[in-house]
Amino acid sequence: MSSTDSASSADASAFQQARLGLFHRYGLDASVEWLEGPNGRRTAAVVGGSGETTLLVHGAISDAAEWVLVAPRLEGRVVAVDWPGCGLTPATNIREIGVRRFAVEWLDSVVDALGGGPVRIIGSSSGGYFGLMYALANPDKVDRLVQVGSLPGLTSGSPFIFRLFATPLIGRVVLGQQPKDAEANRKQVFSKLVADADRIPADLLEADLRATALRGAARNAHEFCRALVSPLTGLRSQNRIGDDELRSLAVPTRFLWGSEDNFVDYADVADRLEVADAVTTEIVDGGGHLMTVEVPDLVAQLANSFLGS
Repeated sequence: MSSTDSASSADASAFQQARLGLFHRYGLDASVEWLEGPNGRRTAAVVGGSGETTLLVHGAISDAAEWVLVAPRLEGRVVAVDWPGCGLTPATNIREIGVRRFAVEWLDSVVDALGGGPVRIIGSSSGGYFGLMYALANPDKVDRLVQVGSLPGLTSGSPFIFRLFATPLIGRVVLGQQPKDAEANRKQVFSKLVADADRIPADLLEADLRATALRGAARNAHEFCRALVSPLTGLRSQNRIGDDELRSLAVPTRFLWGSEDNFVDYADVADRLEVADAVTTEIVDGGGHLMTVEVPDLVAQLANSFLGS
């Protein structure tokens, strides 16, 4: 996760041009747009294509470049946003606001800037959690929702890595220790996120290093993790998704869940999702957690099928 709050304009410009170049390289004629909602909140987005809008929300400790392999394969207009505190979007005090309220207020600002919806949303990992919180709060503004990979909130636990990142002082230090190059990033970081890290192109690994190198990256990632989980007990109780909420979900939702998901085994939450009539699940054989970069063709195919149905 990264923020340009304190970064120089030259750093932000270089980052923006490199990221746009990456999207162009993989087939999306994209531009950077600033989405400003009625509350004045501004969100940076990579935008391309035409037609019905699909909003793409990346996961934690990431940025809009997570969608570079998926976005060109999606039908219609795609809007890949940077969370506040990620990529080019200025940071927000998530711990003070609370994760749920932050998700709803921020996405409402984005959707209002896009015309008020309803929009289609595809979220990856914690980005899908944001999308689900928003769909629960504003079902009239969400047409359909696709969740890629497991999401927090369905279990009381949390992966060890998130609890480590949330540990005061230590977490920020760990988050600030970048791999030295793309191949080190593949081995040290992405091997923990996917089933087969060799599937990921080197230029995406380099783009990830550029995003996490932006000034404020370690601080903002640390603050989000602290808001989401406790180092000792796992997911904070206020972030848990209740059965009543799942039953009340009115927005058609499709979960794409890797059979080798590195964070949550689907078998551990299948009974919880069965109470949600609006949710259907597709198990992606051989997929890990971060399927947006591991099996992008399949993610785009399944998303297009569901969103267009």
